Amino acid sequence: MPLAPPDLARPYASAADKDADWRLLLRRADALQELARLSELPEERWPAGAAGRLRAAPPIASELADLRRAVTAASSQGGSMTVSDIDLRSAIYLAGRLLATLYGVAIDQVMP
Repeated sequence: MPLAPPDLARPYASAADKDADWRLLLRRADALQELARLSELPEERWPAGAAGRLRAAPPIASELADLRRAVTAASSQGGSMTVSDIDLRSAIYLAGRLLATLYGVAIDQVMP
C-alpha cells in the first residue's frame, strides 16, 4: 500500500470533479465517525465481524479528530470551493487510509 498517492498535487480539471471528491470525503468522514461511535459501545453490542477489526485497529483518535475538524471547518465556510485541491486530495487519501487500516484492506478497496 503506497504511503501517498502519486497525484496528490494535481489540480482538479473542473468544479464538478472537485465537488464529487468533496462528497466522497464527506462519505468517508461519516463512515469513520460511525466506526468511532461503534468503538465506544460495549463489545457485545458490536455487529458480527466488527469485534476483531476494532480490537485490532491501531489508535486513530487524533487523526480522526483532525479530519473531522477540517471537514467541519470547510463545510461551515462553503464546502469544496474553500479547500485547496491538494488539501482536499490529502484529506480524501487520509480518510481512505484510516478506513483501509480499520477494515484491514487495501486502500483501493475502500469506498469510492
